[in-house]
Amino acid sequence: MAQTQRRRGGGIFFVVGILVGIPATIFALSNLESVTVEFLGWTARVPLWAVIALSLLAGALLGTTALLAWQARRKHGRKKAAKREQQELDSAPPPAAETPQQGAPTTPGEDASTSRGRLPS
Repeated sequence: MAQTQRRRGGGIFFVVGILVGIPATIFALSNLESVTVEFLGWTARVPLWAVIALSLLAGALLGTTALLAWQARRKHGRKKAAKREQQELDSAPPPAAETPQQGAPTTPGEDASTSRGRLPS
């Protein structure tokens, strides 16, 4: 089942990648002129398509990293909760066996006054 969910999630990423990638590629190839890029004191003249492609790549890497971190944190939280629950179950006293007491109702809807006169079966 985990493989099915993993494949389904991978399919979603593939579809989103196609839906973003194709228009981005068309846009990048439509903008072939060079532009001046300034970043942290560094200046370069590069084709606009390269700026677009690097921006998309950086965004994809950042998004994937954030998603993986979120999944790891969620998985860790579930494991921690399961461990805490198991520790609570292990430390809880076993349930006491219930035995009917003298004069206590023996069937639902019966009160103590009606059950006193009955003989045990």
